[in-house]
Amino acid sequence: MPGAGAIGIESAVAETIAADAQAGPAIVAALEALRERTPGFASLAAAERAPLIEALATLDPASVRALLRHVYLAYYQHPTVLAALGEPPRPPFPEGFDIEPTDPRLLAVLATRRS
Repeated sequence: MPGAGAIGIESAVAETIAADAQAGPAIVAALEALRERTPGFASLAAAERAPLIEALATLDPASVRALLRHVYLAYYQHPTVLAALGEPPRPPFPEGFDIEPTDPRLLAVLATRRS
């Protein structure tokens, strides 16, 4: 699997955070606080950044969870990652995905639950 830093999802993550009216401002504030505490954060090695992110997650778990949600969505929608997972490198719609036929007996069981 490609690393998130190697496929260039930064812009996509930034755009979705900016568009997130609910959690976006808290994410931005948490990242700004991290940048103020550690001015050279972006140039640090991954091993040096990890404990700083872990500390941020301890101080502001909701913002870090919201940030990770945006990162995961951007990562798993990237064509390179989809190809690595064996999925077509395209959105699932409008073409959709092939699904197995449904067993009508299973639907019949569910229909009896409505009664």
